[in-house]
Amino acid sequence: MIDPFFGSGTTLVVAEQLGRKWKGCDLSAEYCGWAANRIELVEDWPVEKWLRYDHENEKRRKFIR
Repeated sequence: MIDPFFGSGTTLVVAEQLGRKWKGCDLSAEYCGWAANRIELVEDWPVEKWLRYDHENEKRRKFIR
């Protein structure tokens, strides 16, 4: 996956979480730093843990509304 305008790196973080190969670039050195920091925080979770995490987020979103 290539993201030529990755901004804060959301697409790259998701690709990393899914174990996909990726490349990205951005003109802003500040955005590159943000993305690098976010990518370093990615944890290698099994699918079951991602499903639980997503389910908990869904409950929180409904509570906020």
